[in-house]
Amino acid sequence: MTICARWDRVLSTNRTRVSKWVRVFFCTLCLVGKKSWLRYSFSIYLGLRGLTVRLITKIRNAAVVFACAVCLTIATAHAAEHPVTKADVEHAANAGDFQKAYELLVRLADSGHAQAQGFLAYVLYEGEWGVAKDWGRAEKYFVSAAASGDGMAHLFLYLMNLPDVEYAPDDWHIKSDDYQTNLEISLKTGNAAAQHFYASQLRNEKEYAKSYAYFVKSADQGFLLSKTMQVFIEDYEHHKTIRSADRIKSVATTGVPIVIVALAGMYKHGVGVPRSYSLAYEFLLLANEFADGELGPGLDEKLATLSKPLSDDQKKRIQKRISEAPFVWAEGPNTYLAPAAKWCQTSGNWTKSCIINAFRDHEFCLIPYLYWKFERPAQFPAYQACRAAE
Repeated sequence: MTICARWDRVLSTNRTRVSKWVRVFFCTLCLVGKKSWLRYSFSIYLGLRGLTVRLITKIRNAAVVFACAVCLTIATAHAAEHPVTKADVEHAANAGDFQKAYELLVRLADSGHAQAQGFLAYVLYEGEWGVAKDWGRAEKYFVSAAASGDGMAHLFLYLMNLPDVEYAPDDWHIKSDDYQTNLEISLKTGNAAAQHFYASQLRNEKEYAKSYAYFVKSADQGFLLSKTMQVFIEDYEHHKTIRSADRIKSVATTGVPIVIVALAGMYKHGVGVPRSYSLAYEFLLLANEFADGELGPGLDEKLATLSKPLSDDQKKRIQKRISEAPFVWAEGPNTYLAPAAKWCQTSGNWTKSCIINAFRDHEFCLIPYLYWKFERPAQFPAYQACRAAE
C-alpha cells in the first residue's frame, strides 16, 4: 500500500469527523512526492485535530451550561407564576408526603398567609408530620397569625387564657390581656369552634336564645358537638311535643350525657315515644355511665322513682346492658360514637374510660384541622398525641 493510500485510510477511518476537502488536500500534498511535505502535512493534521477536539469540548460544555441556565430560568419563572396555595399543602398531606406538605406550608406561611402561619405554629409546637418541635418558631408564626387576624390563632389565645386554665412552668403559653376580645375576633371570622364555645358560654349565662343561634351557626359548618346541642334544644327543650324523637335517639349515640338524660325524660313522660319506666331508668343509668358517675345531685331519687315498678331481675338485666352499651355504641356501625372510638381500639386502649370520652376528645383534637381539607387528619401524629393526652 502506498503512503498516500495509508494516509487516506488514516483520514477516512479517524474518529474525528474530517470533511472531504481536507482529505483531498492532504492526499494532494502526498502526491507532490516529498516526505518532508508528508511530515509537515501530518503535523498540521494533528494540530488541527487537537484544536477541533478542544473546540468541540468547549462548545459542548457551553451548551450544557446554557441548557441548565435555561432550565433554571424556566423553573424560576414557573414558580413565580404558580405560588403555593392551601390546595398544594392539602394535596401533599393527603398523599402522605408530609415532608413536602411541611415545606409547602412554610413557603405559604412566609408569603404572609395568616391561616398557614397559624397552622404552621401548631405543626411546630406539636411536632406534626414528624417535624422537629420548635416552640420559638411556633411562637413567632403564632403571633404573626394573630396579628393578621387569623381566627384559629385568636381562638387558641382565648382557650389558653381562660381563668380556670392552669399551666406548669415549662408549658407553652402565650399571654393575652383580653381573652374575651380574642374570642370575639375569632367569632368575626366565622370560626365554628369559637361559635360553639361562645354558645356554651351564653348557655351558662342563661342567654338561651342567643346561645341556640350560635349552636346553629356552628352546626351548619359541620361541628358535631354543636349539632348535638342543636338537636337537643330543638327537639327537647323548645317543644313540649317532641319534633323528632328519632333525631334525639341518633345524637344520643354521641355519648353526650345531657342528650341521654333527655331521652330518659322522653320515655318517662311518653313524649314522642311510648311511655316506658324501664327504658327511662335504663337511659338515666346510661347517662350517668357516660358522665363517669357524676351526673349530678338528685340522681338517686330519680332512679328510685323509676325503678319502683321494676323487679330485681329486670334491674339486673338492665345493669348488664348498661355495662355493655358504651362498647356496643363504640363498635357501631351506625352511631356517632364509632368513628371517635376507633382510636381507642387502634391504640390498644379499648376501655370504658376511653370510650365514654371518645366523642368529645375526638371533636376537640380535630379543631386545629378545621378549614383544611385533609382527608384523614385522625391519622396524623399530632391528632394521635392529642388523643393520648386527653
